[in-house]
Amino acid sequence: MTELIWDGKYQVGKKTAPERIALPFQTIETVNESAAEKQINLGLYTNNQPTEWSNCLIWSDNNFESDFVKILDHSEDVTAFAKLTEHFGFCIEYTDKLANIRHYYPDFVVKLSNAEHWIVETKGREDVEVALKDDAASNWCDNATQLTGTNWKYLKVLQKDYEKLHPDEFNDLLVAINNQSSLS
Repeated sequence: MTELIWDGKYQVGKKTAPERIALPFQTIETVNESAAEKQINLGLYTNNQPTEWSNCLIWSDNNFESDFVKILDHSEDVTAFAKLTEHFGFCIEYTDKLANIRHYYPDFVVKLSNAEHWIVETKGREDVEVALKDDAASNWCDNATQLTGTNWKYLKVLQKDYEKLHPDEFNDLLVAINNQSSLS
């Protein structure tokens, strides 16, 4: 059997649950286990595990996303993040250029130490639909902020811009992209 280990998984020798980012309008289901199973699982992998070892298991669709995950994982300002694959069921509805209702699945959700939440799209190439998705995601963030009181924002990270910047922190990326936007 394989166990995933991350910073903070064990505190005082006991497993602790990872932080969950609550997405507005999304129900997070958990699997119930018996008390006996929980006792067994809590004690399974605590012995003989090097403390410096960790395992970051994040699926990505391409090398750009893989590089982006490394920045998120090592950023001091990022407290939690997740790759949003379709099986999570989180999508944003938008209207395509032919007036059809479509579902847009953003790439990532990111929570920062300042309590901001970001929906992030990494983009290698753009087509006509991308601007429609951007507008829908921005509107979703505005509505989610108003309804929940949590500050939600949207960020599209273009691969060509990312490769020029080589950011060390998520905030470095925000500053650089905001500076580029103000220059154009």
